[in-house]
Amino acid sequence: MIQKRPQKRNTPRGRFRCTESPHVAVLVETSLQSGRDALFGIARFAREQRDKWSIYCEASGVRDSLPAWLKKWRGHGIIARVENREISEKFKRLGVPVVNILGDYHHEDIPHVLADNQSIGRLAAEHLIERGYRNFAFCGLKGIKWSESRYMSFLKRVKESGCGCPHFYAVPPYGRQPWYSISQSPWEAAEDMLAKWLKKLPRPVGLMVCSDLRGQFVIEACRRAGIMVPEQIAVIGADNDEPICELCNPPLSSVIPNHEQVGYQGAALLMRMMKGESLSSAMVVKVQPRGVSLRQSTDVLAMDDFAVADALRYIREYAIEGIGVQDVVSHVRMSRSVLQRKFRHGLNRSIYDEIMQVRITYAQRLLAESDLSIGLVAEKSGFGSQEYMTDVFRRKLGQPPARYRKSHRPY
Repeated sequence: MIQKRPQKRNTPRGRFRCTESPHVAVLVETSLQSGRDALFGIARFAREQRDKWSIYCEASGVRDSLPAWLKKWRGHGIIARVENREISEKFKRLGVPVVNILGDYHHEDIPHVLADNQSIGRLAAEHLIERGYRNFAFCGLKGIKWSESRYMSFLKRVKESGCGCPHFYAVPPYGRQPWYSISQSPWEAAEDMLAKWLKKLPRPVGLMVCSDLRGQFVIEACRRAGIMVPEQIAVIGADNDEPICELCNPPLSSVIPNHEQVGYQGAALLMRMMKGESLSSAMVVKVQPRGVSLRQSTDVLAMDDFAVADALRYIREYAIEGIGVQDVVSHVRMSRSVLQRKFRHGLNRSIYDEIMQVRITYAQRLLAESDLSIGLVAEKSGFGSQEYMTDVFRRKLGQPPARYRKSHRPY
């Protein structure tokens, strides 16, 4: 059940009897999609427990100080977004088990669950590379760890593809303002500065934005600068904040971080702590992203070579139907050796590699989002057999399909 306000309790902090419900405070910013998704995960875990949780949610989260009521609250555990050492020390002094979810700061004595920002950056880069881009850019936040982490992994993956360093634009820090504030300067002035940078980028270019909120800002700046999205600049965000993504014109493609699983895992850790288990003080759980939600902002192929672009379209449409390299060659009506050379030159991979990547991506989505058996996933993805798909997953992803499914499901 949900309490209107937290109540004082007679039992010691951090402990609960088997005959009573654990009283848990959740202090997460709910104006953001990440916070709302995490709450959904916490709720799902709570409903699965024999001892039903009594939850109080502080929708505004915690930034500079703890809520006054928390100092006298005699609950059993806290799930919060911890952003700095000052707040983490205040939580520790309460003497209640605390789990940090989504926060940018890791305290050595508080278990921490967050989205794997390195994987988010890498996944965005791969999405743009698969679309044939050879020029790249990144728009992020200066001094914000998760943004910088996404940038560094984006940069690394771009370099691995054989391309040069992406162009980088950083919005300066805001002092004590929350990161999602646009700027201390007027909206129009900030957009004009960003538009000037966007005009200087080589085209076509694939651009990652550190978050969907920034993505909307970038797409609007493109409109102001007369730049076509996605024809001249393809833009991908992160967090899959659906209202924000759909507010963009065109709608924004976005990496899906799986914040539901962050909340679920955070609640699971808190339950273990409330039962008296001692967790490693350095415990950090990083949750893998679920994939990319494709929308119009990246729904384009950046290829000057018509034959390669035509081959890519054909592969993306028919790869899961079991086509082979010769089918692609026949469709394009070009010699196999010439088309292979064009793929190597333009994409730095073979025709076969592209077919397999499309199948793997499709299988990953089915494993993460459906309850289909692994054998049926293999069949629908064009692998032909579960054994073959398992071998490909082990070679390409370093894990079998069953393990991938377990680590990428929302719960």
